[in-house]
Amino acid sequence: MTRLFVLVLLFHINGMALAGPAFEGCYTRVDDIADFSSGQVSSATSWIRISKGNPGGYQIKGVIVGANFHVCHLVPEEGAELDSKISGNNLVFSYKDISFDMNCKLVLTLNDEILQVQDENYHCKRLFACGTRVSLNGISLRPGGRECE
Repeated sequence: MTRLFVLVLLFHINGMALAGPAFEGCYTRVDDIADFSSGQVSSATSWIRISKGNPGGYQIKGVIVGANFHVCHLVPEEGAELDSKISGNNLVFSYKDISFDMNCKLVLTLNDEILQVQDENYHCKRLFACGTRVSLNGISLRPGGRECE
């Protein structure tokens, strides 16, 4: 009986380790942004919401604001969300289209509860038709905020 308990406990602990980080939640970032035409500075909030999707998957939705208030909507079309999968300790959204030379791989990583976003080849920026002065690569957001509701 003791062996069975130990095996169940080890399986449970090992299963938790394999599950990786808990990505679900709202992550935000507030930046003071200058309007290049008027010179006025205002605050703008970038946000990403991650929720459980299909079995083993997650849904991502968000808005990233860059310089001069250029915006990047993290949705392939109005009202949709990005289907993504866990890969190691990362959450990954991928989209490939050879005819448009598109190989988008958006990688989200949690480090000490900070969500870090990578779009190393900048193809995801093209996929989401992001404004010229906004980048997805290197963005960091903190947990919390009401923008995701």
